[in-house]
Amino acid sequence: MIDDAIRSPTMINNLRVLAKGYLTDKAAEFEKRFKEGKYQAAAYIKDTSDAVFNFAREIGILTEMDAEWYFGNEEKEGIFSRAQEAVTRARVDGELIQDEVMRRFENLVSNIGHSFRYRMSGEMQEVALLALKEHADAVRKAAKDRERPRR
Repeated sequence: MIDDAIRSPTMINNLRVLAKGYLTDKAAEFEKRFKEGKYQAAAYIKDTSDAVFNFAREIGILTEMDAEWYFGNEEKEGIFSRAQEAVTRARVDGELIQDEVMRRFENLVSNIGHSFRYRMSGEMQEVALLALKEHADAVRKAAKDRERPRR
């Protein structure tokens, strides 16, 4: 299939240079997003770069030496920093967990609020709803502070 379409060593070499240039640009973009604190964007860039690399490797554009260039080895890092990737993965996982916790918290606050409205009346209801709103607002503010990019 693709092997039949790419017979020329010059064509393969040109594609190899293009692929490595693309991946190098993506590594620089990954580092930029990492430094900006945009961890989900950085993780997306790394994942798409891995897919491009694996595809290019599978169809014979990139070689075993290119795999060492991309991933690195015991003595040398690849084009993506392992430490930055580990931090990125941990932050993205943490953000996903926090988003799920926040979603569940909002559901809980909503259900408790409805329960207060249904089961209480008068001043006691108002005080209970006000206290619930204050605590919910404090949690929302803490969540927003977490999302603010670091400098």
